[in-house]
Amino acid sequence: MTSRKKSDELFHRASVKIPGAVNSPVRAWKAVGAAPIFIESGSGATLIDADGNAFLDYVCSYGPAILGHAHPRVTQAIAEQSRLGLGFGAPTRLEVELAELISSAIECAQKVRLVTSGTEAGLTALRLARAATGRTNIIKFDGCYHGHSDSMLVRAGSGAMTFGQPDSGGVPSAVAAMTMVARYNSIETVEGLFRAAPEKIAAVIVEPVAANMGVVNPDPGSLKVLAEIAHANGALLICDEVISGFRLCFGSIAESMGVAPDLIMLGKIIGGGMPVGAIAGPAKIMDLLAPVGPVYQAGTLS
Repeated sequence: MTSRKKSDELFHRASVKIPGAVNSPVRAWKAVGAAPIFIESGSGATLIDADGNAFLDYVCSYGPAILGHAHPRVTQAIAEQSRLGLGFGAPTRLEVELAELISSAIECAQKVRLVTSGTEAGLTALRLARAATGRTNIIKFDGCYHGHSDSMLVRAGSGAMTFGQPDSGGVPSAVAAMTMVARYNSIETVEGLFRAAPEKIAAVIVEPVAANMGVVNPDPGSLKVLAEIAHANGALLICDEVISGFRLCFGSIAESMGVAPDLIMLGKIIGGGMPVGAIAGPAKIMDLLAPVGPVYQAGTLS
């Protein structure tokens, strides 16, 4: 790197007006003991920072940029749509086509609700699960990240299994207590949590392939067993495929493992660089969403 003068100047300006100088904590670079560089542009697999330094991009916008940055066909499509308008607060043909494409690629996605982020897909999935089962508690796995909604900002304590403690300021303990945490790839801890609260657990939420604590593959057959345990106890299985969906295969990696989730979360990749997410599943569950059912979810830019 020949210079970072302009990045440092931008970091100083950002520090004055933006908390921590960044709009997502990972971008702060604290884990590597440095201040972040500020990106000016991207082309293909190359990023250019504010000082003109070039970098080979291994992050790819955390997944969506599978064609690289500023691919001509993508930029052309965006330019053409921008001339027609961007947001209308009303239904459009393109969202129907996107829902149909998702449904055609994922068998269990009989119906799809498009939202604005993976976090919103997650909180909507939890709300649907609680409405469908009439229960309150959720089982998640230590090290798995499902967005920054209150219920999901919980991880395991030192014990093998635990009721949740909030991992973030501003999360009420009463909300965190409804999240129960098991060890990833440990069916025994899941069974123990169901024994502890058999009639309280609405759903088990899991990354089919864990990707937020490094990449951790599931034990062979474990996802299928997890689905069986959840269903035997009257709970749902939610698969968070915000990272794995349409990246490890075209569609759902859970389905390729022989498991049909009750609900599936999508994000990042289905936007190809634009902010979007989705929650999908069988019609009988998805039709609990307003305006058909009692579960409210809305968004100006959904």
